[in-house]
Amino acid sequence: MAPGISVRVPLAARNETSVAASGAMAVSTLAVVGAGIGGFYTVNGVTAPIAAGASVVAGSAPSNPNDPPKSNDPESEPPASTTSSELPTSSTSSSAVPSATSADYIIFAKENTDKADGDGFSNTLAGLVGADNMVTIVNDADIPFIWRADLTADQLEKVKADRVIARADINRPLTRDDPEPDKTQSSATRRKRAEIAQSPIRNNGIFDLRTLSTPPKQKDVLPDYRYDDFAGHGITVYVVDTGPFDLQHEEFTAPSTDITRRELNVARNKRFSLKDTQHGTCVASKAVGVTTGVAKRANLVGVRIDFTEFGLLRGLQAAANEIKQKGLKGKAVVTTSILMRAPNTIYTTSMRSVIRGLISLDVPVVAAAGNKFRDGLAEPDKLPAVMAKEFPVIVVGSAGTDFKIAPTSKRGNLVTTYAIGANIKCADPLDQTGLATDSGTSFAAPQVAGMVAYWMSHPEFAAGLPPGSVAKTLRNMIATPETPTCNLCGAEFSSDKAGNLGGQVGCADAEVAGSACAANDGCKSWAFGNEDRGTYNIPVCLLFDQLATQIVSQAPPDAEGKCPFRYNDKACPVS
Repeated sequence: MAPGISVRVPLAARNETSVAASGAMAVSTLAVVGAGIGGFYTVNGVTAPIAAGASVVAGSAPSNPNDPPKSNDPESEPPASTTSSELPTSSTSSSAVPSATSADYIIFAKENTDKADGDGFSNTLAGLVGADNMVTIVNDADIPFIWRADLTADQLEKVKADRVIARADINRPLTRDDPEPDKTQSSATRRKRAEIAQSPIRNNGIFDLRTLSTPPKQKDVLPDYRYDDFAGHGITVYVVDTGPFDLQHEEFTAPSTDITRRELNVARNKRFSLKDTQHGTCVASKAVGVTTGVAKRANLVGVRIDFTEFGLLRGLQAAANEIKQKGLKGKAVVTTSILMRAPNTIYTTSMRSVIRGLISLDVPVVAAAGNKFRDGLAEPDKLPAVMAKEFPVIVVGSAGTDFKIAPTSKRGNLVTTYAIGANIKCADPLDQTGLATDSGTSFAAPQVAGMVAYWMSHPEFAAGLPPGSVAKTLRNMIATPETPTCNLCGAEFSSDKAGNLGGQVGCADAEVAGSACAANDGCKSWAFGNEDRGTYNIPVCLLFDQLATQIVSQAPPDAEGKCPFRYNDKACPVS
């Protein structure tokens, strides 16, 4: 395999989440940072100044499925946090109480509803259930467009009959996207940044962070983690996740008085599980944690949501609204490791509106890719990751400590980059000074979000981010391949799958395939190998319109490790 970007990332010293990834795919992102003097981060060939603990590989794979859970302890009271604010639910003050036979519904306005109609329905709903028993989501134009309320059958009929409403559905709880424990991983290439003067954080043995700051050509990983002093200063990272966030944990100690750590509580439910607080706390610490995080000097807002369909939408919109209200355009990053499959088209339309609003504010959006590759779901298929088809959303997959793609991690065209997500360290809400270990894409994504915050905070790098396209510029930079992937082993790619440009059976050698790809403007990679036809093998040349790593990720697994085909990007030399 030709050199590509390494997925080396140190273990976080305090909080760890696991989101296992899988697949035989080369990882092409790596970050290295130097404390005090500064460092550089290389993602898919792009080198930029990097903050402490920044990593370009994103991923997580839990030892216990989904990310945070080390147990299924009974629901408990939330740990203390620095701040907590609740979004207003309605301007009315009715106190009507829903019937005991009511059910929890999410209500969608028709597309292009104006403010007068949105406000009008809010008043109508308040009259039906009481202002204290409803929650409203308003967009960045201050127009109500989604509501949540407990409705009886009679109330539901009245809501559906309203001319403003498109539909009303049960507000379903979400399920954790947890990977199985990581046992095998595919290969990945390694690449390092140029060496620079650095200052270490002593006694920080977190592997994913230490790896990021190890200079190129150095055989062994540095004994300490090193990072640049900018480290996201002046940028606010919004982590949309379940909580409460344990902001009293040592990992969230602000390095200076001008740096904030707070919670924006938009959750309606007063009860929560241990898994809820473990997941959100771990994810947040990977972004800004003192020991385990990447952008240690960035501000943090933990947006606490209900683990429901409505909750994810509300959390993302709450972040967008606050960013606009506080004048943080171009000064914030939003990341979430909560994933869900859209229940209907109107939900997707609503999510599209929220993501569009964030991107228009020059706010990069970072999402976990998911951990269900072993279930036959190769590519991201859940919101908000699938929004990468339409917007410059940064989708992060997971890699292991051996620098290989985690077996459970999703991959494919929608995945922007990968970060170490196996056996990471993060803040443990069960121990105010301790760290937990976890795995999964959930914990890879916040590392990349922290890296993005670092870039946005660095004067030299920020100068190259044009207003109006900050999110797109950052996404493209992260996604740009660093070096071609060459001689990547894999099984034969099916000829009937998208991406196959055709080929030749009985071709002479690899040079034929390489030359054919070079002459084809639409070709991005090629492969040469021997097709097993039962009683005999026959050489085959194949051409593709996707990169080699993307093709191999979609090919059947090479379970026996025979390497029947070798895949190469177009720029690879023919050998």
